[in-house]
Amino acid sequence: MNQQTFGKALLREQLGTDAGTRWKSPNNSPGGGFQYLGDSVALYRRWYEQKGKDDPAAWRALMEVTRVLDTTPPDRLEAALALHMDVDEVLRFLALDMALVNGDGYWNDGSDFNVLLGADGRFRALPHDVNEAFRGRGDGVSPDPLVALDDPRKALRHKLLAVPALRTRYLRFVGEIAETWLDWDRLGPLVEAYVSLIEDHVTRDTRKHASTAEFRLGIFGAPDGPPDARTLRGFAQLRRAALLAHPAVRQAMER
Repeated sequence: MNQQTFGKALLREQLGTDAGTRWKSPNNSPGGGFQYLGDSVALYRRWYEQKGKDDPAAWRALMEVTRVLDTTPPDRLEAALALHMDVDEVLRFLALDMALVNGDGYWNDGSDFNVLLGADGRFRALPHDVNEAFRGRGDGVSPDPLVALDDPRKALRHKLLAVPALRTRYLRFVGEIAETWLDWDRLGPLVEAYVSLIEDHVTRDTRKHASTAEFRLGIFGAPDGPPDARTLRGFAQLRRAALLAHPAVRQAMER
């Protein structure tokens, strides 16, 4: 549940420079999903929180990229966005959000994420509120990776994934995350390392709401039982199998 602050240190570590303009699209921000709101910057100020010193030019750039996203026909969209958006990075953001079933994520709410106008003049989207990720729904199969394509409030999904080539790239990213990072042989040791880091603290905690045994059960599930999507291991196993069996994901990965 802990995450690094979306600040300049993160930008230096991840992008090699802290230049750029940062925004947060807060939770329950119906106008902050990258949809075009019109030609008044005031409409964007209502739904996005700019970090640091106010930058009118950055606001205009945000307004322009949403206009291009909204008004460009699908067959010309990728070329039109090339100067305004790192499209591959945005597709990876959408894929991660979906593959890990971030219940508070963009696919579900169309808000509660970070926006970066980078030093290269292009926009990226980054996760913000991820405490509801890794949570299975039912049997771990849902949601479908092509859900919410018709919702204009989730313009990054609605517009980008309407372009066949971009939808294929997105689905390939979903498949790659499932194949590599939801493989318990790879994810399990990472989980074990964090369990080792905190388990003694959990054991000593006199105010915890569940026992230490239940703590481990919620992560690994019953040793001899079937995968349970409510546990981390069960979620990884079931979600991975469901995504790799999805016809559109399989087709994208074969291309």
